[in-house]
Amino acid sequence: MEQAHETTRQRWQQLAHQPRPTIAYLDWDEAIIRLENSSFKLQEAREVVRVAKAQWEKLPRNFIPELNLNLISSPTLEEASGGDFTSTYFQIGGLLDLPTPWRYKAQSFQAQLQYALAQTKLEILRREQYVALYRLFRNAQLTSRKEKEHEAFNKISRTSQSEAYHSQMIALRDSITKEWHEIGDNLAELINDQTHRWLPDGQAKLPTFDYADHPPSIDGEDGFAALQLTHTALQLVAVEASRQGLLLSSWPRFSVLISAPPIYQSTSGNSSFLSLEDLRISPFVAYSTDFRGRRKMAREQNARRSAITLQQLDLAMQTTLLRLRDTADLLTQLAQQRDRLVKAYRGSSTLTIPQDIQSKLDELDSQIEELNLTFWIFDTSRWHPAG
Repeated sequence: MEQAHETTRQRWQQLAHQPRPTIAYLDWDEAIIRLENSSFKLQEAREVVRVAKAQWEKLPRNFIPELNLNLISSPTLEEASGGDFTSTYFQIGGLLDLPTPWRYKAQSFQAQLQYALAQTKLEILRREQYVALYRLFRNAQLTSRKEKEHEAFNKISRTSQSEAYHSQMIALRDSITKEWHEIGDNLAELINDQTHRWLPDGQAKLPTFDYADHPPSIDGEDGFAALQLTHTALQLVAVEASRQGLLLSSWPRFSVLISAPPIYQSTSGNSSFLSLEDLRISPFVAYSTDFRGRRKMAREQNARRSAITLQQLDLAMQTTLLRLRDTADLLTQLAQQRDRLVKAYRGSSTLTIPQDIQSKLDELDSQIEELNLTFWIFDTSRWHPAG
């Protein structure tokens, strides 16, 4: 504990004496690379995938015989003091357990299922992280625009004697500074990198969406929501696998053990090796009664939990579909409102967009972008496997 505390204290002092990180800007592609490489959440999810894959791949190695090495020495005190260790006993033994085909198949299926679930969870998390990053870049664009407006207004304020106008400019500047700090903190937390004071480039080119003009088909026929449907299907399979696993545990357990006397042993200078005639094949059947009702109770509890899980999964699909339908309707309405505003401005003699119309357009654009993100996370055609 003291050593760990001292190491932590030294690291703290080292960081305290480092210069303050300088501001650096990331474009979209650079931010994606850092997110993929540095996100703790993605790293943890990938580790879950690796562990699940290793569990699945190691199942065939259960057929590899286990070797046990034993080295035992039991001299008397007089023999030990004289360096006499002739009573040392060395042994190499082996054991092979052959499971029944149905037990091996059940274990393999469960391992494959956990591996597939881990993969879909990773991809869902990856998409959520991309969406969170997109929101930060969108906020940076809006804040960057505010910054330019502040610079323009600040030039006017130099010639204005209005104290109220100066106060408004100061409040706007403070608001912009606060927004940049929040964006920077959220970006650092997302990409887990404090080497610089990273900020999204407010002029960066972002992915564009046209779901208002080309709404996706949400019935799932063209691959829309394929990832989410796959994940739900795997959860349904997991429910059924749990039920079958409990039923399998009620069956008699049958195994075949292949054992033998030690493959090699040496005692007091006398050695012996395994002979094939000494091999023993020991099939056995084991079954325990359930007079206490524990297995029955476990099956009943699992049935109730499974029924709840199935209802939850079905309700989640219903809720998601309703949200997507509402999103499509609202997206169409907002796009139409925006078109009407743009046409009204173009029909006027004004050379520049009035501030009130620009504010409404900005608000509509933000709402439309947020609705686009709802479709983006489900749109299979817009996503590619991680590199």
